Amino acid sequence: MKLLHIDSSILGSHSKSRELTAAIVAKLKHVHPLIEIVYRDLAVTPPPHMTLASLPGDHPSSAFAGPLDDVAQRIRDQSQRMLDEFMAADIVVLGVPMYNWSIPSQLKAWIDIFSCAGQNLPVRAAGAGGRVGRQQARHCRHHARCVLRIPHGCDFC
Repeated sequence: MKLLHIDSSILGSHSKSRELTAAIVAKLKHVHPLIEIVYRDLAVTPPPHMTLASLPGDHPSSAFAGPLDDVAQRIRDQSQRMLDEFMAADIVVLGVPMYNWSIPSQLKAWIDIFSCAGQNLPVRAAGAGGRVGRQQARHCRHHARCVLRIPHGCDFC
């Protein structure tokens, strides 16, 4: 089983969202001692913001960028690694603070890397069509309830 742990707070050790994700990951590690954990800190190593050249090679629109120089190819390779990490994960734990009534821009950039309607994400509200299912969200929500000791029936999402 693979877990992708993403933190996006700029506050480092002062971050409450990092405390929460660390507690969730520790709980999962305790329950599943053989779990493989991949960690990515988007504040330390921000993903590239979306351009045709920065899209992962697997993205259908990436071909419209044309030939890439060495720098652009390294950026595309970084995006492809992030997409591969996400798609390989059985569980994704996201540390998401709120800045100016929104998520951090580096987290939005990370989401843009794998958001491709019909390819990786569902097109319809019913959830059909993409390779990413709803099971991960339910799984993480269950573990968040355990870590936070939130009783079932209380919706915190």
